[in-house]
Amino acid sequence: MAKDRVTRDNWQIRSLTLFLVLLTLILTPLSLAGANLSMPATLLLPTPAALRGQLSTTSPYNPNPAPLPGEIIVRFKSAYSAALYQALATANSFNLISQESLIGASLEAPALYQALPELAEFFRSYKVEMADAIMAERGTYLLKLDTSFEPRATALKFAGSGFFDYAEPNFPVYALREPNDPLYRGQQWGLRYIKAPDTWDITTGTDNVVIAIVDSGVLTTHPDLADKVLKGMNFSAEPANANPTDNNGHGTYVAGIAAANTNNNIGMAGVAWNVKILPIKVLNADGVGSNATIAQGINYAAQKQAQIINISVGGPDRSRVVEEAVQMAFGQGEVLVASVGNSGNNLPNYPAACEGVIGVGAFNQRGEAASFSNYGPELSITAPGTSIIGPWIGSPAYITDSGSSSAAPFVSGGVALMLSVNRNLTNIQIRNILEATADSSKPNDNATTATATPSVRVSNLTGNYDLRLGWGRLNLLRAVQAAQRGDFYPAQRGLIQGTIMGLDPLDVLLTLEPGDSRIPTANGFYSFGNLPPGDYTLKVESKKYGIIEDPNTFRIRGFDGETYSFDYDLTQAVKEAFEGGSPVGAFKPHALVLPNTATRRFFPSTGQVVKDKFLKFWLDNGDLALFGYPLSEEFIENGWQVQYFERAVFEYHPEYAGTKDEIQLRLLGSERIKNLTGKAFEPVLPPALQFSEGKLISPYYFYETKHSLRGQFLDYWKANGDLAILGLPLSEELLENGYRVQYFERYRLEIHPENSGTPWEITGALLARDSAAARGLLGSDL
Repeated sequence: MAKDRVTRDNWQIRSLTLFLVLLTLILTPLSLAGANLSMPATLLLPTPAALRGQLSTTSPYNPNPAPLPGEIIVRFKSAYSAALYQALATANSFNLISQESLIGASLEAPALYQALPELAEFFRSYKVEMADAIMAERGTYLLKLDTSFEPRATALKFAGSGFFDYAEPNFPVYALREPNDPLYRGQQWGLRYIKAPDTWDITTGTDNVVIAIVDSGVLTTHPDLADKVLKGMNFSAEPANANPTDNNGHGTYVAGIAAANTNNNIGMAGVAWNVKILPIKVLNADGVGSNATIAQGINYAAQKQAQIINISVGGPDRSRVVEEAVQMAFGQGEVLVASVGNSGNNLPNYPAACEGVIGVGAFNQRGEAASFSNYGPELSITAPGTSIIGPWIGSPAYITDSGSSSAAPFVSGGVALMLSVNRNLTNIQIRNILEATADSSKPNDNATTATATPSVRVSNLTGNYDLRLGWGRLNLLRAVQAAQRGDFYPAQRGLIQGTIMGLDPLDVLLTLEPGDSRIPTANGFYSFGNLPPGDYTLKVESKKYGIIEDPNTFRIRGFDGETYSFDYDLTQAVKEAFEGGSPVGAFKPHALVLPNTATRRFFPSTGQVVKDKFLKFWLDNGDLALFGYPLSEEFIENGWQVQYFERAVFEYHPEYAGTKDEIQLRLLGSERIKNLTGKAFEPVLPPALQFSEGKLISPYYFYETKHSLRGQFLDYWKANGDLAILGLPLSEELLENGYRVQYFERYRLEIHPENSGTPWEITGALLARDSAAARGLLGSDL
């Protein structure tokens, strides 16, 4: 055995020493807590009082966070991204440059407006101040704008502007820790449980393997991390800089678990002693970052070609920019390891739930899934995650903490050891080995501290997969031995896929039980991947047309390349739906009168029901006067859950669930004017400001559409939801069918002089009814 390698006996002696030191510190009188104590050479710990000042006993994690004000993530269309890339390079003094060097670079307003003159007026209307590059080559940026603009509504405006492939609010992400008593000190039970001491007889890691720690930074001067931390980046700063020093502690803690210096007579042992750490700071001092900084961090790690990317941070909000970063890094061959979350439920946490990421949960000293650890099909394996000791800022310092944050670096360190003995492994092979060599979720004798006990299993799953423990507990020894031998392990997950034909695929809902529901892509393709072994049922329906296909039942057995394909041609079913001239599918009235409840209302005049979220929105925002009667039940159309009313179409947007923007109105006005021409639709110049008795009386002017709003229409617009309900004006006032009208994004307002003095003097046109009738959905008798 090499001289710098600790033997199993020596390591156990050192563990006993660690325990005695910890015990001594716990029993130290609290009156000495603030004293300047001389620490033992083998373990340097802060006093309890000092630690209480460093370690928060509450987590900032919010399961339903608000988007960050004044920030919108966008991907510019290709027509604009090249010019913006060149301007960014020029502004940051680069000529021939690598793409990596621009991640996090900023372009301030004057240069941004000059780079894209055709967007300058649009930017000015939202007071866009800066663009931070997330991946400039792909055109993804974080735009900083005036905080007075509500992020969700603004993102929708940006998405519909025609300038961007997509736009989304920037949601916060958090360090995924589950703090416990700061006075508690524990031994490194996790290393023994995963058989690390036996593994170190094979390898302790090599310095040509790099783990990127995408977190709160790393304290490079900590004795247990000294001389192994590479130069990194700080994306939590504005602008980004090359100083990823940790001012929170979480990243230092995670880095130490994965790769602390070991056999150095100081502190603790890491999983992979000799590998390098690439610190990438994406969280601030409070342990909070954003989807934008996470994407920047992943992109930077991929550009620096770190073989392993550890992401012990996350949040509940799915983000396209993060998914793109994950896909790029995975396609390049990086191994992405992420914590599944600490909410103790089966809700997905991102980026752990992204395809290609190894999702890691936590288990305790008894081998049971930790109560706080999230679970579900995204979970790959589990690792030690309760009472885990690690280095802390305020060097020299060590703390004990719990969370899936603690579990992920055990796996990242393990992957580093696997690559140290076999650099030819692909990221797919590494995942397969980890899952195949994990200790089964069934009771076994692999635990050295306690007999493992199984989690509650789901009856229709077969094999070793367990929703709470995944494929089992990390067994480092078996994984490294398999990597060293080059053992081939097939994937243990299956795939179902197919194509929807004969109608707009976005009007179809596919439901997999157990599992989730999803809508096909615009070209009809669908897939459910990463499925653990079990019995499944696939259901396909289009409630819009009243189509329900016979369910398909199949079994995933967990062998490599296991794929089931089910194609559906619904051409004949759609044709039959229109036969007879009656209302189609979701537009058929209910045959029975349904009793009203607090969350459901039946309308006899149309035979339809409005309930739950749609009913609340209808009642809160104008009911009959503004929206009219319901014409349909809820169904899937254009990829959204919708319901038709006479004047509007309600759309439910799950990405805004729990907020005031979860119900959106379809842009029926925008659809209606596509083929309309005339002077009223031509852009107008901003009117001169006019005042009366010190008050502004000139019309409202909207730079986004270059149209104005005045008089009765302005008063009605302001009193009935303005931008959120009616939207921006798309025309000036004009005459249509004998009435003065004005078009908006979601409405056409009409002035009816015959109703002067009544609430019906100004009404919305029946745009939704006309749209449904034109497509035959209301039947031929209308």
